[in-house]
Amino acid sequence: MNTTDPIILFYGDMDKLGPGSDADTLAVLHMLPEQAYKRVVDAGCGTGRQTLVLANHLHTTIQAIDIYPAFLERLKHRAKAASLDQYIETLCMDMADIPAQFSNIDLLWSEAAAYSMGFHTALQHWYSSLKPGGILVASELCWTGKPIPVDVKHFFESEYPEMKSLQSHLGFIQQSDYQLLATHT
Repeated sequence: MNTTDPIILFYGDMDKLGPGSDADTLAVLHMLPEQAYKRVVDAGCGTGRQTLVLANHLHTTIQAIDIYPAFLERLKHRAKAASLDQYIETLCMDMADIPAQFSNIDLLWSEAAAYSMGFHTALQHWYSSLKPGGILVASELCWTGKPIPVDVKHFFESEYPEMKSLQSHLGFIQQSDYQLLATHT
């Protein structure tokens, strides 16, 4: 483990690396059509909070992808402790390489990670890796209403200037090749 990497120093021992919860993951999972998801990819899995939930409920192999080996090692340890290791295959790779590495994905899941490629860019980029009728579940930080407190707006203008409104994301999806099934806030 690279103990000088600030990402590993700050996040390495955390089980949860972003917004969301097991309850949110399950709520979204239950919104999806009931079907066999044979090829499932968790893009930007981090230490695998949602990966474990998916494995526990889908009982199929989850290909968990992250660029940080330390996060993947933590996920392996947690999966083994939860007796879910037979369902989780970790791959140290960039999410941008998903279309080159995978095709015919039934379910591509990305909680709080697509932003690193740019949310719209990630959606466009990943589309070709889905099988016909395949499903993409992706979460994104967005403005949900007004008024936005000035200090909050200034913070995100400096930290995440690409942040858009929920309406902007929905408009993008409507103009894309995707069909929107549902949203969850």
